[in-house]
Amino acid sequence: MSWFRDVEIIAKRLNAQIGEESTLTMETMAYRLRDLALEQAKFHNITGNMINSYAVGCFLDGKLRMVVTSNEVLKDPTRLTLKKGETYDLPYYWGGDENAGFTGSIGDANYSGPEQAWKFIQSHAPTKKGWAYIVVNAVDYAKYVEAKQGRNVMTTLCKTLQADGAIVSKMQIE
Repeated sequence: MSWFRDVEIIAKRLNAQIGEESTLTMETMAYRLRDLALEQAKFHNITGNMINSYAVGCFLDGKLRMVVTSNEVLKDPTRLTLKKGETYDLPYYWGGDENAGFTGSIGDANYSGPEQAWKFIQSHAPTKKGWAYIVVNAVDYAKYVEAKQGRNVMTTLCKTLQADGAIVSKMQIE
């Protein structure tokens, strides 16, 4: 009887250790996904909202375990997003270039890209069991930048993940 109890205790400890190690691995991967998205981002930054609105939600059994954002490692946007027809009103763009009179070409509201990313992650929990990630760039003009300007916002990240064997169920730029 004592031997069985010892095996049971060892099994519980091993399961706890494996759980902790898999959590650490998944959390580390969330940071890597964020960093990869930033490395592959190829677009102009006027307000800094698009570059700051990458977020990776790390879920276990549909429950949000952690969120990693680009805003954690970058300087904040200079202002809220621009609406269509609105001209950037500060002397310098987010990246430091002098304002050349950029005017927004899409969007009907001013908002914070980082806040939108958080809201998206919190409202889109996966329904499947096990570990899952949701990676988002949450500004409405990300689609426009990819489609109309041919710039990389999320496409290369999805292709890289697929090449590494990940199952990318949907690529959606919000």
